[in-house]
Amino acid sequence: MILLIDIGNTSIVLGGMREGELRFSGRIATHGEDLREALKIFLEKNHAAPGTISGAVLTSVVPKATEQVLEALWQYGIADTMVVDCHTNTGLTLEVDHPETVGTDMIVGAAAAVSRCGAPVIMIDMGTATTFSYVDAQNRYQGHIIMPGIRVSLDALLDKTAQLPPIELEVPPHIIGKNTPDAMKSGIMFGNAAMVDGILDRIIEAYGLSEEEVGIIATGGLSPFVMQLCRHEVIVDNDLLLKGLYEIWMRNRDKK
Repeated sequence: MILLIDIGNTSIVLGGMREGELRFSGRIATHGEDLREALKIFLEKNHAAPGTISGAVLTSVVPKATEQVLEALWQYGIADTMVVDCHTNTGLTLEVDHPETVGTDMIVGAAAAVSRCGAPVIMIDMGTATTFSYVDAQNRYQGHIIMPGIRVSLDALLDKTAQLPPIELEVPPHIIGKNTPDAMKSGIMFGNAAMVDGILDRIIEAYGLSEEEVGIIATGGLSPFVMQLCRHEVIVDNDLLLKGLYEIWMRNRDKK
């Protein structure tokens, strides 16, 4: 089994892949009190004993957490590890300024998007930040867009207002809210759906594409709720980054 790890700013998403099949997945907090213990408990809960894991591959946007996770893997008996960086063979050519500054989660997601949809493709990741990445027909990673994520935007709104209540992130019954919670839900959900549609329109126009030739795929915990409100046809795959990590591991295993 190969352990797949996506270290984000808020959560660490983990999965176990054996022979191309995702056997388990889940998440733990990135900034927990004891990350090493949390990882150990997660693996034991999913019956992933040290002897069953032959290696691990990870992407991270949190350097400190990367160090802690690598130490935890070593203590758990997993010594064969690979950390994806801008030099890793992902099948993509990075046509960007300063590739070393690009979040490897976006690169992994883009590589998985090409595998799933072909190229050209636009990959959307709705996490702590909402990002759009574009890969052209020649598998060249052309760049990305980064903006505040849904929860970050909502937290900022609540922090700066005195009377707005906390809400559940769900689709309201109508575009125009009859009460304050529904009005906020509408703003968050329909507002983000309109943003996604607008950004997609601009990317498609900027690169002279047609909607028929470009694939669009989204991942992230809230993407299923938002994408159902979009006017573009968007594939949703919440395990996209885990699948991308496995593909990169397989692509690089001979070199390892």
